Amino acid sequence: MNQQANEIKILQLQLGTIGDMILATPTFRLLKEKFPNSQIDVICGSRNYAVIEDNPLIDNKIILTKSPLKLIGLIYRLRKVNYKYYIDPKPHFSRESRIIATLIKADIKIGYNTLKRSKTRSSKEEKNEHFTIELLKPLNELGIEIPKARILPNLYLNNDSELYVEFFLKEKGISDYILINISASKENKKWVVEKWIHLVKYLIEQNFTIIVCFAPTERLDAQKIYENSDKIFLFNSRSIKDIYSLVNRTKLLISPDTSLIHIASAFDKPVLALYSGMSDFNTRFAPLSSVHLVINANEGVDSIKGITLEQVRTGFEKIKSKIQYFNTRQ
Repeated sequence: MNQQANEIKILQLQLGTIGDMILATPTFRLLKEKFPNSQIDVICGSRNYAVIEDNPLIDNKIILTKSPLKLIGLIYRLRKVNYKYYIDPKPHFSRESRIIATLIKADIKIGYNTLKRSKTRSSKEEKNEHFTIELLKPLNELGIEIPKARILPNLYLNNDSELYVEFFLKEKGISDYILINISASKENKKWVVEKWIHLVKYLIEQNFTIIVCFAPTERLDAQKIYENSDKIFLFNSRSIKDIYSLVNRTKLLISPDTSLIHIASAFDKPVLALYSGMSDFNTRFAPLSSVHLVINANEGVDSIKGITLEQVRTGFEKIKSKIQYFNTRQ
């Protein structure tokens, strides 16, 4: 590939959830490997911006605002940039994405929501593929092959968050711990707080140190777990970047289906996950960590609330046997 081909500008649209952005991060690495000297800009949302804020592969992180005037100004500025490629890897229809794709100026536009849809999209195939693969498929049109090995997210630790977590652990006298996340984006993805209380007690009986993390909306549930258990610690995160550092140090993450599952995959940390009984969805967003165990609700049930305490306890014993640290722990 000649030098001129490398000096290209690429714009990628990556709106959606925090989890979607995490699973999209391999696209930036593969683009940079294909075009080492390229400029990669990403349009993101205010919520998922923190995921890529410290990513050195991205030259410009552009937050899309809902204000019509600001949006018009943003599109006007972006149309002045000589983009070679515009990429929207989202594998389903979005009116917002279609409008942006129409207004953005680029030599070649790739993605489901562009006027010329990518030929690589196939809804029937996607039901049995991981969401990461779905997001990578448009890159085929740039001559980029999808790796056959496991494709883990690429997350970058933040220095301030590293210090914040180190101080927390040192202040509490914590060396090794199991991290429990009780939060999820939707009510049907949340487990019953009373079951969390009993699970924590079960783990403490085995002399494990437990850290519980939670979203601000679950603060009262976290406090209830704390008040009913001994020897656990509540972690107050300031942003998703603090969670990166906390997950990176844990021996095991126990969590519902949420973005922390994918954060753990980025650092290849063992995961015990609670998922619904919606098999197609679960396949698309399954954990990618090399050591993981998924506990599913009954087939067809779109909620994890029916998962029993005994199921999770049994799952813990199974995954514990696969983790070297637990096998060598005195």
